[in-house]
Amino acid sequence: NYLLNNNIFKINKKFLSYKLRNNPILGSYEIKKIYPDTIRILLVKSNPVAKFNQNKKTLYLGDNGKIFKQTQINDQIPEIVGEINLEYINRIIKIINNSSFKLNKIKVIKIYPSNRFDSIFNNGDIIKFPHNVDQKFIEDAFIFYKNNAINSKIIDLRLKNKIITRNEWS
Repeated sequence: NYLLNNNIFKINKKFLSYKLRNNPILGSYEIKKIYPDTIRILLVKSNPVAKFNQNKKTLYLGDNGKIFKQTQINDQIPEIVGEINLEYINRIIKIINNSSFKLNKIKVIKIYPSNRFDSIFNNGDIIKFPHNVDQKFIEDAFIFYKNNAINSKIIDLRLKNKIITRNEWS
């Protein structure tokens, strides 16, 4: 509101940028002064890529890496369960997004204190990942998952150079 009816030359662009940059729901913004008397601010909302519960409230992780609240419920994104380490979660989400896996096919990403995680898919399949995953590891896991001739429900990749498969949950 402080922008309304103010002189365009007296508007503090740094302050306005600071306020917009620290708004967790914004993915990006653009500020343009249109002389003689107009400011145009283009706001792009961040898209939720994952959700998690904290203090009995559902919070969303945006594609900008920030956490925000949202009134609209989104069931098309994975739920993060376990240790909430924002830096680690953002790294895992980025690796999955850049892989052949689709986030909307993952129901739950369960993170353990040892910084390893499980992906539980919408169809009930589970892939157990070790703590040191990178882009190549995720791609190799996807290739094995898609070409899984024995149709295992659980694929355990936690042991180096070994793949353990099971058809039942334990």
